[in-house]
Amino acid sequence: ADDLLPLVDVLVVNEHEALDVAGAMRLEDAVARLAARVPALVVTLGRRGCRVVCRAGDHLNVRDVAAFSVSAVDTTGAGDTFCGVFAATLAASGRTPGAVDVELLAEAARRGAAAAALAVTRPGAQDAVPTLDDLDAFLADHGAGGTEPVKEQKP
Repeated sequence: ADDLLPLVDVLVVNEHEALDVAGAMRLEDAVARLAARVPALVVTLGRRGCRVVCRAGDHLNVRDVAAFSVSAVDTTGAGDTFCGVFAATLAASGRTPGAVDVELLAEAARRGAAAAALAVTRPGAQDAVPTLDDLDAFLADHGAGGTEPVKEQKP
């Protein structure tokens, strides 16, 4: 991981992976260590949503993105669905990796969280991935979802 992190534009990891890659015992420490090494970081937290971190000069812009509350049928593929929609949202923005900011990351994470929430309401993995129309309808029915700014931090 140490050799690869300098090549990463946006690192997406779950909570356990963050702790492992950072060599930390506490999530806050893992986020701080990883955010100091990559320009943008997303740590997925399951039903607690995710934390999005983007470096801006000598500060870290941090947003907590809430998960959508649904009745889960099968969680297989939820993380893959999140990552796919997250990446597709970033790609659709047309921005280069260096032009990605915390607001775009939070929006991509919100859409990823919505897609994952919708996917877990269906059995299976690949068959449960929502279409773009399904995702847009879900977001229209469930509101914007929440992103909470977290106090700006120094890396």
